[in-house]
Amino acid sequence: MHRLAKFVILASALLSAQAAQATLPDSQLTGTVIVKKGRQLSCRIKLDVNDNKAEVRLSPGSFLCNMVSFKDGPYDIEVNGNTVKLLNVDVATLGSGGCAGDISAQWDGEILKIDTTLPPKTSGEACIVKGTAQQTPQQTSS
Repeated sequence: MHRLAKFVILASALLSAQAAQATLPDSQLTGTVIVKKGRQLSCRIKLDVNDNKAEVRLSPGSFLCNMVSFKDGPYDIEVNGNTVKLLNVDVATLGSGGCAGDISAQWDGEILKIDTTLPPKTSGEACIVKGTAQQTPQQTSS
C-alpha cells in the first residue's frame, strides 16, 4: 500500500509538471515569422496573451509586413498537450481574399513554434505562417 501511495504521488507530480509546461502563460511573446500568400515576407510577430486569449500583431522585418494584419482579435486559445491553437484567426493580406482558420503551434514552455497553413477566405493561395516566438523578459524596476 505504501508503494502505491508513492507511485500515485510521483505520477501526480509528473503529470502536474507536464500540464504546467503545456499551458500558455499570460505574457508577451515576440519573435520572427515567415508569412506567405503569393509573396513571402519576413515579419516580427508579437503575441499578447491574457486570460486564454491572444492578440497578434506583425511589424517590419520586410516593409510590406505593415500591410498584413490579424483582424478581429483577440483570439481564443485552445491547449491540448503541447499543441496550442489560436482559434478563428482572420488575416488580411496584400493579395486578394485574405485567409482564415486556426493557427497551430507547439509550446515547449519557452518557445512557441508556429508552422501552419490557413485556407484562403475567398480566392488565391493559402497563407503560410511559420516561425518562433518566445516570452519577452519582464522589466524590473530598480
